[in-house]
Amino acid sequence: MAHFGGIIDIQKKCFPSSREHSSIHLLEGNEYAGGELHKFIFTDNYAECERTSVAAYILYQLDNRTKGAHVISLGTCPDHRKKGHAKELMHFCNTHARDKGYTHATLLVRKSNEKALGLYQNLGYMEHRVFTDYYRSPTEDA
Repeated sequence: MAHFGGIIDIQKKCFPSSREHSSIHLLEGNEYAGGELHKFIFTDNYAECERTSVAAYILYQLDNRTKGAHVISLGTCPDHRKKGHAKELMHFCNTHARDKGYTHATLLVRKSNEKALGLYQNLGYMEHRVFTDYYRSPTEDA
């Protein structure tokens, strides 16, 4: 994938924990047992996607067993924040899942990530469950 390096760069800048980097391995295989794995990428110049850096990305899976979408990772390069990319990517994921007959969507987020929590709340997401000490470096609930 032409933008793989750009996604890795955003992951390193945005997510300090090694657990978040595990989604990179899912991207390499692009397969998920029991469903589909999808990726969608914004670049800083839509007309020249192959020659530009990644501005934002989303990785999500559609699970055939639960009929739910799960956002694995969403990241925006710090230079491209405040442009609505994350919101548009979330809308894309939710619309794609709904159009394919999936009934709900889930995601995990650090309790301290107030900007992400605000985005998800504005999009209608609600807290369903807390996973104690889910994240490492530093240890934190999701």
